Amino acid sequence: MKLSNVRTVLWKEVIDSLRDSRTIFLMIALPLIIYPALFTGLGYFERLVRKRQREAGVSVAVVNYTDAHELVEFLSVQEKFEVLLMPRLEGEGAADVVRGQVANVALVVPDGFDELVKAGTLAGLTVLYDGADMISVSGRDRVISLLREYGSEVVRSRLEGRGLDVSILDTMDIGTENVATAGEMGAFAVGTIVPFFLIILMCAGAQHTAIDVTVGEKERSTLETILASSASRTEVVFGKFVAVMLASLATAIMGLVGLLLTIYSGLSFMTDVGEGSLTISFSTVMILLLTLLPVMVFVAATFVAIGCFAKSIKEGQTYSSYFYMLIMLSAVVTIFPGFETGLTGYAVPLLGVLFLEKEILTGGFDIVHTCVALLSTLAIAVGALLVSVKLFSNEKVMFRV
Repeated sequence: MKLSNVRTVLWKEVIDSLRDSRTIFLMIALPLIIYPALFTGLGYFERLVRKRQREAGVSVAVVNYTDAHELVEFLSVQEKFEVLLMPRLEGEGAADVVRGQVANVALVVPDGFDELVKAGTLAGLTVLYDGADMISVSGRDRVISLLREYGSEVVRSRLEGRGLDVSILDTMDIGTENVATAGEMGAFAVGTIVPFFLIILMCAGAQHTAIDVTVGEKERSTLETILASSASRTEVVFGKFVAVMLASLATAIMGLVGLLLTIYSGLSFMTDVGEGSLTISFSTVMILLLTLLPVMVFVAATFVAIGCFAKSIKEGQTYSSYFYMLIMLSAVVTIFPGFETGLTGYAVPLLGVLFLEKEILTGGFDIVHTCVALLSTLAIAVGALLVSVKLFSNEKVMFRV
């Protein structure tokens, strides 16, 4: 295989791609625009929702309120807590109060509730809420918390009535303290989301270019011209493959730049997760890109193979979209903690590299994990590349109609 022929094919594909304004937009402009807009928007709306939840009051309908005067009085004095007094309702009446959004939560009081409490007997209460309404769910949590507080006051009253010291109920004073530093919290936030979006960006850049340089040339009837040159089929495939890899790398870099700009601006929702400290050093960024090289090889080779097999651009886009979705579903696993499952998780192709990137971003580095993750992904990458060469060399596949 002559490297000069590979280089010629590569530059031909690169120049053709740069002449296409859509490619420039997809590889450079879109990653710089969409991800800052996405994360800034998520950050804004996340803060807005939390603010509204803090400021919004909770409305609770106390059904059969005449049997729970003291409880109603306790609830009525709570801040940002609206109590709606309702008589006893039969059947689904109490549930309809919540379904009809008359109140966020309904509290069903049993008959003789006050007498049961005074007698020291266990009294049951039912809290009705709408699980499809977040305000109702948060209201349920607040009502349950207040009911527990009311229960504690009832117990204290019972002890005082019997002349006992209520301090015996206070067993311990519990405090919480986060031992993770701000930098560690920032690394956790970045390590959770960045690997996922990097793989998505790489696929986005590779998909468009791979389809264009393979089945796109079939439809434009320019593929025959390349095959008539002195370059062998293997050299042509490698030239196109490297061009797809460069497109994938360019999209990932531009997306990473846009993502980092958003993070450092403080507008991203991850800023709150990381408690205000999100940093990625230049050396870490370079390590991330290096560890992604086997993934880039695999993604680029697979998209090229799909393009060689497809009859038309439409068919190629359909097949590549299914592969894209499979990659996305696999990458989602890395967002959730605890899926590494030791060395076995790192041995899974593609996923192992994403787990490795999370490890690097959170400050860890294990040479065994690195070797296992990179080699497993590189193995299937080489296999995908060999499949691309075989498909491209088979004229029955390349020129089938």
